[in-house]
Amino acid sequence: DELLAVLSGEITTSAPDVMLNGQPIGNLGPNQRRELGLLTGPEERLGHAAAPDMSLIENAALTGAIRKNLTKNGFINWGKTKEFADEIIKDFDVRTPGASNAARSLSGGNLQKFVIGREVMQDPQVLVVNQPTWGVDASAAADIRQALLDLAAKGAAIICISQDLDELMEISDRFAALNEGRLTPPRPALPLADDSALDVLAERVKAAKRPMLWLGGGAREAGAEALELVERGFGVVSSTQGRAVVSESHKGTLGAFNMTPEAEAVYQSCDLMIVVGSRLRGNETRNNKMPLPRPLFQ
Repeated sequence: DELLAVLSGEITTSAPDVMLNGQPIGNLGPNQRRELGLLTGPEERLGHAAAPDMSLIENAALTGAIRKNLTKNGFINWGKTKEFADEIIKDFDVRTPGASNAARSLSGGNLQKFVIGREVMQDPQVLVVNQPTWGVDASAAADIRQALLDLAAKGAAIICISQDLDELMEISDRFAALNEGRLTPPRPALPLADDSALDVLAERVKAAKRPMLWLGGGAREAGAEALELVERGFGVVSSTQGRAVVSESHKGTLGAFNMTPEAEAVYQSCDLMIVVGSRLRGNETRNNKMPLPRPLFQ
């Protein structure tokens, strides 16, 4: 809650503590940040994200007035505001008899879809959401997650604060942990492998005669583990961003020379490759046409 309050402007700080597109905004309030494109969706639906006894039309005006131009000369344009509320209800499949109904009359999942939809439809540059699917049914949760992914695909930045690790792994491309006021450096978020998948990989490694590691930038914090595998017989090649995860002076590594004829010759002699911390981008693999060892685990 404190992190969301600081990012939203409900709690202000010194200006440089919060930056948006290179502009210090820590001293600005919520409305000024909304004008700049930073929008938020708090955890508490009733009482924070929405006023319980106000209609959906009125709740649409609460945060949409600035970016949707719902006011003129200090007066709310209720016709335009109703159109905005109706668009949210339609586009986000909010189950309600109509926009005139009070927020408290909606189920938790439908109110959350309305709240998230209200922010998404304002085309934010940055959207910060706190526990976006807490307490909602599986169908509503899937709709909300897809809405966040669609917004990100349009170029918006999404900051999702959640206690649901599976949710974070599903919708995030970078992950950081907040504990006792300390935030870890962001790392690439990759799906968590289940025990059975790890058992399969372990058996393949045991059977391999010439295993190979491909290390990308996401493996920078796993240098000791990578070196242990090299000492146990793995060869290593790296992406440019993964250089020095294992020292390039080590006899077991090819370094970042991953597309040379010599590297390809090594690949052909290998019978397993594990890719760590890299998505094997096209510029590293000749548009995915470079022959890499099989099986390949990523």
